Amino acid sequence: MKILIADDELHIRQGLEHLDWASIGVKVCGSAQNGQEAIELAMLLKPDIILSDIKMPYMDGLEMTELFLHLNPQCAVIFLSGYREFAFAKKALMLGAFDYLLKPTDPAEILACCKRAAEEITASNLQTASIVEMKCKIKELEIKNEIEREKPVYNDSKIKLSRILEFIDKHYCTELSLQDLSVEFHFNPIYINRIIKKETGYTFLEILNNKRMSKASEYLKRPDINISEVASLIGIPDQRYFSQVFKKYYGQSPREYRKLLVKKWKNI
Repeated sequence: MKILIADDELHIRQGLEHLDWASIGVKVCGSAQNGQEAIELAMLLKPDIILSDIKMPYMDGLEMTELFLHLNPQCAVIFLSGYREFAFAKKALMLGAFDYLLKPTDPAEILACCKRAAEEITASNLQTASIVEMKCKIKELEIKNEIEREKPVYNDSKIKLSRILEFIDKHYCTELSLQDLSVEFHFNPIYINRIIKKETGYTFLEILNNKRMSKASEYLKRPDINISEVASLIGIPDQRYFSQVFKKYYGQSPREYRKLLVKKWKNI
């Protein structure tokens, strides 16, 4: 089993790297200082477990998890965070995280949690192997039905897509997630993301953030609304995270963007 560590504090990363991983049959394959770097390393190294902080620069642990679990749902993500707010834990578990541990944490507790994750992954892999023979037996029937089945599924996905996009457009100002779409439309979150990507060329998160940043730029034109209120109005109550995402889209922070607008108004 391979584990990837993600934390923006160097001393914590180093401490985690030196735990007795061999005692539970796990090997550290890499470490990252933010969610973006963790995604890049995970795509390359394909870890079985990711041990991650939540609050990190550029991309936090929650966003990293939402993106990576769509690509590799078999990976077990364990959060190790100093934030005790129930909302963080709830969001983490809704995204599919294996567990949520609070700092400071006993190294033995960390190892025990990762061991449980490794055991569940192993059990899942064995179960998958045990049903391969059964799948082979019904493969011929699946091939015969594939053409007839594929067309209605594709048509249905187009119908669902319009409703999904309407739902995003209506609820972007809330803390919307793929899990919310799953509950609303009775589809697996991964399947919903595939429909969106196939039909639009963009992921759910890209569409949601495009909508949010477009509305944010409109709100920033209004001097009566402060930046924290803008973040809340578009469904991102964490102002720091909002500023990071906004800068990715516009190349400048919300505060810099507003100052530029004010300067333009004065020159008119």
